[in-house]
Amino acid sequence: MSIVKGLAFVVVTIILGSCFDPPRYPAAPQITFNRIEYVDGLFPERDSLILYLDFKDGDGDLGLDAGNEKYRSFPFNDASFFLGNKGQLTSVNTYSLSTQMQDIIDIPNPNQGKLVFPRTAKKADFGYLPSYDFPFTCTVYNFRRILIEDEDLNVLRSEADPAQFDPALRFTDTVSYLGRTFYEIEDTLYFKVNPDHYNIEVDFLVKDPRHANADAEGFVEYDWRVDGCDRRNNVGQTYDARFTVLSDRNGPLEGTLRYVMNSLAFTETFTTSTLKLRVQIKDRALNKSNIIETSEFRL
Repeated sequence: MSIVKGLAFVVVTIILGSCFDPPRYPAAPQITFNRIEYVDGLFPERDSLILYLDFKDGDGDLGLDAGNEKYRSFPFNDASFFLGNKGQLTSVNTYSLSTQMQDIIDIPNPNQGKLVFPRTAKKADFGYLPSYDFPFTCTVYNFRRILIEDEDLNVLRSEADPAQFDPALRFTDTVSYLGRTFYEIEDTLYFKVNPDHYNIEVDFLVKDPRHANADAEGFVEYDWRVDGCDRRNNVGQTYDARFTVLSDRNGPLEGTLRYVMNSLAFTETFTTSTLKLRVQIKDRALNKSNIIETSEFRL
């Protein structure tokens, strides 16, 4: 899941003190649109779309620390994967023990099924799965390296011969950590994006009143995961993202988020289009803010 963007922040915190009563804000964050800027980068520099949001939050639990494995583990993991058994799918999540390691698939019961890959769709009971072809290569199949604990290896074994592993598998490493052994595989897996991995969600809306799915104002969402799919590398893109922890104190917090989205394709994709963005943020308790839309703009 390729993400080409960057975040920077201008944060004004309200410091609690005994000389005044702190403001009272709801626990769920609140946001308002401040402004949007566009910088047309000269090739090979990327264009920059810069979004400014004003925010308020009652308990200050905004932001996720990229250096903390806690925020790579469920419920903040980036994706769910699946075990398949007799045509039925069971979702499994991932966790992290160290930011220096690949993510680990959390498998409560290794006898519940086999890990689902594109080749699973060729089995009789799983013919309903999408084929490994565009746009599914970017939306439901994900190529990555991931770890399986040794006691869970049954999810990788051949159904025809349980003593053997799936012959199409590629084992790339063995990792020992805290007395546990993990095996790294490199493969394409059937997956579902976890929206709680991100704490800022940004949708691009393009004005096209003739489109069948246009809203009352004539806007339709531009789906980056499909329309912006890198077919050569089978990688989907998104401008949903993460911003870092804004304060190490509990209490009311307010300020401005500055989100810089970079791309070589903005001008090419939206040369003559009228756009606006739909935005929402989320705190660490997974409370969602209100949804706002920017004013209409052109590049």
